[in-house]
Amino acid sequence: MKFGLLIGDTATSATPPSGWLSDCLRMAAAAEGAGFDSIAAGQHFAAYPKVYPQPIPLLARIAGEVPSLRLITGILLLPLLPPLEVAEQVATLDVISGGRVIMGVGAGYREDEFHAFGVPFKQRVSRLVESLELIKKLWTGETVDFTGRYFQTGKVRCGIRPVQQPGPAIWMAGSVDAAVRRAATLADAFYGYTRSDIGLLAGQQALYRRTLAGNARKDPGELPLRREVFIAETSSAAWERAEALIGPHLAAIDSWGMSKDLGKAGSGAASFRDYSRGRFIIGDPDECAAQVEAYREGLGPCHIVTRIRWPGMTATEGESAVRLFGAEVVSRFRSA
Repeated sequence: MKFGLLIGDTATSATPPSGWLSDCLRMAAAAEGAGFDSIAAGQHFAAYPKVYPQPIPLLARIAGEVPSLRLITGILLLPLLPPLEVAEQVATLDVISGGRVIMGVGAGYREDEFHAFGVPFKQRVSRLVESLELIKKLWTGETVDFTGRYFQTGKVRCGIRPVQQPGPAIWMAGSVDAAVRRAATLADAFYGYTRSDIGLLAGQQALYRRTLAGNARKDPGELPLRREVFIAETSSAAWERAEALIGPHLAAIDSWGMSKDLGKAGSGAASFRDYSRGRFIIGDPDECAAQVEAYREGLGPCHIVTRIRWPGMTATEGESAVRLFGAEVVSRFRSA
């Protein structure tokens, strides 16, 4: 079992830039000290009043501070981005970090972002597929003359190549079976959606492996997935604060359209607990460890990318929670 930490998504427009950068550095250092395997930074645009530092420059700044951690772009909204630029930006980050990058990508779900970029929302999947095809060609370092539906390069050749060859591992995020099949065809792993419960993930993992076998592609051997986490010394404290902090955050994300395919988190303690079961990891250390064990039993080896610090938590509280999760949960799975 491997563990990652999502950083960089708790600040608001009221947070000074030096404040959110310092917080990101502190959380990354806490993750490395607590025995985590990776850090991840996501991507959104024009998300006021939320602050989403762009993941590639943020990870480049942090890379030298945490030399043992993998760096995950989790995720890049590939349909909105120029693939040539992404290819060279990610290659640069891979060189800076000494070959530690995992490129997480997804189709996106927030229609306002597509409107702001002038990209039709209905094209998000076809643009994702075409962009990924072009990026992988550019990483070869050979001359590319690409003519697609959306991108035409002429004859181009990238001077910078990733340290990892043929390129960084690609995790493709999604929540529906079509995304699973795309990941098995085009990427190196299917990146499980944060709201998908264990049962749904198990079915999607089976579909992923069947599709891999049909394409004669290698099984990565582990399932990366995103999980929401709240850990505290006691179960009652964890659940009380989890509902107070996670609930409003999820409601805000729901307003962007994220959960329209899998339902929204309910309001009230009983419904929040019901919704969280099999989706989130919440409780005291023993309860959190038992929930991680359920993922191992149900899904096999996983790379669980956690969100542990929530809006409303101070950096000190976030660091303490990361250290507690590392000492009491990560450590139990170090040989697993």
